[in-house]
Amino acid sequence: MQIRILILTLPFILNPFRLPEVFAQNGMDSPNYSIDYGNINVTSGEKSSQNYNLTDTVGQFGSSQYNSNGYIVRAGFQYIYSTAPFIFSISKTAIPFGKILPQTPVIDSALLTVTNSVGGYSVTAIEDTPLENNDSGYIPETTCDNNSCSLNNAGVWVSNSSYGFGYNIRGDDVPATFKQDTYFQPFPSQTESEAAAIIMSSTKPSVDRQGTITFKVNISNQQQPGNYQNIINFTALPKY
Repeated sequence: MQIRILILTLPFILNPFRLPEVFAQNGMDSPNYSIDYGNINVTSGEKSSQNYNLTDTVGQFGSSQYNSNGYIVRAGFQYIYSTAPFIFSISKTAIPFGKILPQTPVIDSALLTVTNSVGGYSVTAIEDTPLENNDSGYIPETTCDNNSCSLNNAGVWVSNSSYGFGYNIRGDDVPATFKQDTYFQPFPSQTESEAAAIIMSSTKPSVDRQGTITFKVNISNQQQPGNYQNIINFTALPKY
């Protein structure tokens, strides 16, 4: 990130009306310099016990968040969290299903973690293509039992006669449509120009939020044998 500092120099305009003088508090000075403050903080920090956590700013006038078109000012110790790095991690980057037998579902999971999001966050997921094999075609996206799921709605998938590839996610800040571990839905696909699915999101400050995403695949007797693969792209964005 680059920070550019713009300094504007404006001419003085004579005005017959004299404005009242405003004085800042003198913060630091020496024979070579003087730094004036709008206020002098008495104390600030984090306090905690077994029953509470508290952050405070004492002595600063107007500690709050101020918004206008083009800028946001966060004044006060509480907003120091906005300088903390936003971190997204996934516990593993490969999901090896191994040999898949017809009507024998296989599942595997990974843990997603979001840390230090001051104003909330979102995590989206999308596949580049369906699970495919250059010689044998592709494994279709799941529609769950009785065609009960879609891109925007999870459905129960427990029958070994329901085929395809899909996911479930459970944990913090996940969509309410995933009511239980048995609820799945298909991934959106970049090849179909579909929008990425929001799998975790919050509008509140978030620390160490976690979601377990479970991948599931089940094939029919008509599915050709071979090595099928694709890429799931996760995108994590903080909100301010």
